[in-house]
Amino acid sequence: MADPTEVPLSELGPFSRIAALAMEGAQWISPLAWIGRFVPALKPHDRITAADVADDTFVIRRARALEWYIVGWVALEGAIVAALLAGVTVPEWARPLLYLLVGIRIIEILQKAFSVTVFARLSRRGDDSIVSAPRMVFLAFVNFAELAACFGTVYAADLAKLHGADGVVSAYYFSLITQLTIGFGDIVPTGYLRLVVVMHGAVAVAFFTLVFARLMTALPELSGSGRRPSR
Repeated sequence: MADPTEVPLSELGPFSRIAALAMEGAQWISPLAWIGRFVPALKPHDRITAADVADDTFVIRRARALEWYIVGWVALEGAIVAALLAGVTVPEWARPLLYLLVGIRIIEILQKAFSVTVFARLSRRGDDSIVSAPRMVFLAFVNFAELAACFGTVYAADLAKLHGADGVVSAYYFSLITQLTIGFGDIVPTGYLRLVVVMHGAVAVAFFTLVFARLMTALPELSGSGRRPSR
């Protein structure tokens, strides 16, 4: 049952409608959204009811389930990074699959940040508060590291197009300085990696902005007694 104060985004204007459709499309490729169809604690944000928000048992169960979901992704990403650092070469036929995997996770992280920070508030849902600022900041750092690992994996899988890189470690170093928007110029992407770098920078800026905005909007709620997890 939807919150009675909820406003459909399609009624807010054409840009909100386009953005809402984009978020729906991203949700269709999100593993979390599909798992949520079978695991009630992981159901999509827009299916959380007022009764769920008021249920402390559900709140705790959802927070734990979400963190274990993230742990699963971190373990998978860590295994891929470790394999590449160990010298495992990605076959040409496997690169699209690897790119698809990390692409799904990148989109999911950004989609979740947009959904919680922007669309939940635009639609005036009542379930967009957080458990605590420290938890949110810690999970944001985890997601930040995931983004660096995912983009670094893309760079590492095609080192030939990363001029100046002398190994897999250089690819992850390049990913981190790109994400921090530093850019020393010691490593230069070529070919399609130039487009990937542009996307990487855009994702990093969007992620920083959304996390900061989320923290700022949550501060008044944290001073009260009602605290609920949104992720």
